Amino acid sequence: MPVVFDGDELCTGVVELLRARKERALAEVVARSRVLLSPVPERWSMGAREVEAYRVSVVVGAADHVALHGSAEKQEALREAFAAAIRTDKTEMADLFVVLALPPSGLPFSYAYRDAPKREEEAPSAAAVLWGATRLLEARGDEVGAAVMGRAAVEQAVAVGSARTMRRYLVRLPARDLAAVEGNTALGDRLASAMRDAAATASEPVSAVVFGLMLEG
Repeated sequence: MPVVFDGDELCTGVVELLRARKERALAEVVARSRVLLSPVPERWSMGAREVEAYRVSVVVGAADHVALHGSAEKQEALREAFAAAIRTDKTEMADLFVVLALPPSGLPFSYAYRDAPKREEEAPSAAAVLWGATRLLEARGDEVGAAVMGRAAVEQAVAVGSARTMRRYLVRLPARDLAAVEGNTALGDRLASAMRDAAATASEPVSAVVFGLMLEG
């Protein structure tokens, strides 16, 4: 029978490993996070070994997201701990992503190992992404960006390409805010970055973000 590889068990193992390594603050971040595995592993040949390599997403709150992305040392410690925990004679970690947590209704993920049944990942709603991006800007201390995003509305569409699927977000802004974004490249970059971080999922880490005018009604 196939062995079920569970994200919650992986999370618990990493927490214990980080605590044993005296990385208590990082262990607490993982303990309050959610760990998700890519539904389809990559096949790797490592000498005489044939392994299944999984992408891992650590879903964290806005404050933890800012803290982790602001420290290369913490990211490396996190990556090494997850790689050590997932490594077996048949499994390895392909990559690790730190993903912003969205409202629970936006994350109905189910991942399985080997031949166990799986469900496809559902992308978060446009409203959930807008909510997450606003909270992330607040956590980053970007009061102007958070205020602009708080007045925005978001539409999303899915573009299917030959290589992968990409979600495209249109951020509609009132005329004054749109003019401010058009005249301030740094502001637009901050808003787009927050949207991409909020929209990232295990299988689709990159999304396109454009700005447009909010229409009456």
